[in-house]
Amino acid sequence: LKEEGEVREIVRTFQDFRKQKGLQPKDRPEITIASDSSSLRNLLTVHEIQISRSSNFATIKLQETKTSLAQELKVGGETLFAELK
Repeated sequence: LKEEGEVREIVRTFQDFRKQKGLQPKDRPEITIASDSSSLRNLLTVHEIQISRSSNFATIKLQETKTSLAQELKVGGETLFAELK
């Protein structure tokens, strides 16, 4: 149950990020994510399909280091860096 709540929090954060970037529901960008949090990386890996569908991303790409254009996002007290392509 806790994990499901964390996944919903990630989806909500990504939906807010999409809105902030002015994306429309039909837009399906790739999101590139970097985080030092092993729990966030694990959730994103295990639930990648659910998160990408719910957030309307074509793909979710995890990487070790953030890019210079990545924006800081907070998810449940943890930090990740996201960039849309």
